Amino acid sequence: MTQNLICKAKNKVFPFAHALGIDIGGHGIKAVILSPTQKVLATAQRHLESPAERSLAQVEEHLRSIVEELTAAPGISALATPVGISIPGLLRPSDGFLQTSPNFPGWSNLNIAEHLGLVLERPVYIENDANCALLGEVHAGAAYGCQDVILLTLGTGVGTAFMINGRLLRGGSATGAEGGHIIFYKNGHLCGCGQKGCLETAISGPALSRHAEDLARKNNVDWPSPAAKEVFGMAQQATGPKSLVARRAIAEWSKDLASGIAMFLHLFGSDRVVLCGGLSLALPQYRTNLIKALKRRTLSGCQSPELTVVGGNLGTLSGAVGAATLVQKGEF
Repeated sequence: MTQNLICKAKNKVFPFAHALGIDIGGHGIKAVILSPTQKVLATAQRHLESPAERSLAQVEEHLRSIVEELTAAPGISALATPVGISIPGLLRPSDGFLQTSPNFPGWSNLNIAEHLGLVLERPVYIENDANCALLGEVHAGAAYGCQDVILLTLGTGVGTAFMINGRLLRGGSATGAEGGHIIFYKNGHLCGCGQKGCLETAISGPALSRHAEDLARKNNVDWPSPAAKEVFGMAQQATGPKSLVARRAIAEWSKDLASGIAMFLHLFGSDRVVLCGGLSLALPQYRTNLIKALKRRTLSGCQSPELTVVGGNLGTLSGAVGAATLVQKGEF
């Protein structure tokens, strides 16, 4: 059984029964192949441990081997299987042009969709990584069936994506929805984008670690400067000055997170907020503080009675599933 995929940009029709989704991240590549009913049939993963492994040539080799691996199963037509690819950075999905990508310094001013299409010998469609995570969670995850959704990816950086009335918000130039780089604190910490005080500098993993370091220094607590994951671990310890610092740091960080979410609720009035990325895994530890702070910071008229804040339930595969959904649903 086959379905038809309509490429709106080029007005072509590609018959296919399955779709590949690939999520290219700074530390690795994750991929899935979906059935026509969006069931994950198989997965693949490659690690990117060094800058050399994030070169375009090295990533191309990984992509070739992933496509070969996932299309080798019986009943899957290798040549007729299109690929949706999730990439971090400023890009235009409409024509496949990548302006810049923070995790891949050599990738700039390149029609990445066309380039990778030639490499993989099949139709390739690209989308921002946060947008792909949102598509994955809406079509097969924690926001299934929702029409108005805010998604934040919380990790080393912060990505944002928005769905309004069932449509992905891309902005006029199709490079919009970079909520992580809205100035949040005037003259705040330097962001990787070159600006100071971006939302990313307040609610990312490094921001939480910095909160804990500052509190430890002010309270003369010996602090090992752990990553955010370890801060959450320390907070679960029953007693001790380090656990107290960790819990206070998480509480302060949660207030900034609530302020960021409230800002987006005031714009879009969504009824579902989905948190993805490494820091979302600890949501049970800060959900109570987050909801309390969110209620205090959001105008009642902008907070839907049905509002819920949830963690993504596709885990590390949300971007890959969303990338495959991108081509299955024709959302490009």
